[in-house]
Amino acid sequence: MKSNAFLLLSIFFLPGLAPAQKGMVESCQLASPIVVDGIVDEWQGDWMIDPKGKFLYAICNDADNLYLRLKVSDDMTMRKIGFFGLTVFLNPKGKKIGKVGLKYPIEKDMDELTKQTPTHNGPVTNAQVEEFKMGLLKDVEVLELVGFSKEPIVSPRLGLMNGLQVFIRGDGHGAYVYEAKIPFKAFRIDKASVKVLGIAFVTGKMKPPKTQSTASPAGGGLGNMGYSGRYGMGGYGQGPAFSQPVYSEWSASTYMSVGVTLK
Repeated sequence: MKSNAFLLLSIFFLPGLAPAQKGMVESCQLASPIVVDGIVDEWQGDWMIDPKGKFLYAICNDADNLYLRLKVSDDMTMRKIGFFGLTVFLNPKGKKIGKVGLKYPIEKDMDELTKQTPTHNGPVTNAQVEEFKMGLLKDVEVLELVGFSKEPIVSPRLGLMNGLQVFIRGDGHGAYVYEAKIPFKAFRIDKASVKVLGIAFVTGKMKPPKTQSTASPAGGGLGNMGYSGRYGMGGYGQGPAFSQPVYSEWSASTYMSVGVTLK
């Protein structure tokens, strides 16, 4: 219900929004240089909204770079990004989801996250949950380059030498804001030969543990913060060893894909 309400309000009541049509959009041109800091005030033009209402986004380009901004207010999608990461896939052949891209933020180490999660006595308040959700974005300084080798290439966000810039933050109003500058050459994309660039945003998802763990995300510290019980973060069964797969929204990625006509 929250997602549907967000979609309706976005289309009919919020200014500067345009629904994506038939999975195709035109890239915008930037009126001024972009600083990749998660503050998107310098962007001109409308936000686009995906048909499912999970993502607001804008995509621009110049001769050398692709620029992305993304805003996520849907609660479940935000928590999937915070826990399991977000991958941007690029496809110069124009198909919906390509094989190369970047993953940022990357998934959390659940054992370590459980150890760091504070314990609260009594009911968990909405304010505590929101604080925890925003805290998932602290110190997200590592990214992965996907599709260049059998294993992802892990790099510090600020240590890249190919001009790639990316940042995510909470905007102070309960949403995640993502911003990126992606040189075409960083992903071996010949812009002059690309008619439509496929771009997809794909969240991570909960995966079944290989072995039983006392630090499972369905219990322990995460449960004390309201991420089981109240939110049902038990996507692969409720037994102590998670032996029986049980579908939940946690076990499926949230995604959108769009074909972009470059300038």
